[in-house]
Amino acid sequence: MSELQRKGVGGTDVPLTPDEEAALDAELAATDARFGDELAQLLRVPADLQQRTTVEVNDGLLARSSLSTAVDLVGLGWRTIRLLAANPSGEPDQAEETTT
Repeated sequence: MSELQRKGVGGTDVPLTPDEEAALDAELAATDARFGDELAQLLRVPADLQQRTTVEVNDGLLARSSLSTAVDLVGLGWRTIRLLAANPSGEPDQAEETTT
């Protein structure tokens, strides 16, 4: 006989009957099986994981590329304005001719 007990009336410990133990064992066995199934379902890799990952990576790379292009265009405009402001005649300076 096992040492399993339950609280009886008045808070006293009462040993489980064999029928109660069998019912408890059956519930625990069913819970264990259900827990294992639910855990396996949670840990299962989604079928569309590769597709979702590919889409997210492509979107991230496209956003970075777009940002880089925008920064390059702003920088080009800034360099052009600086060049025209430094030399309004449009003629290249000696320093500019040696760098190009």
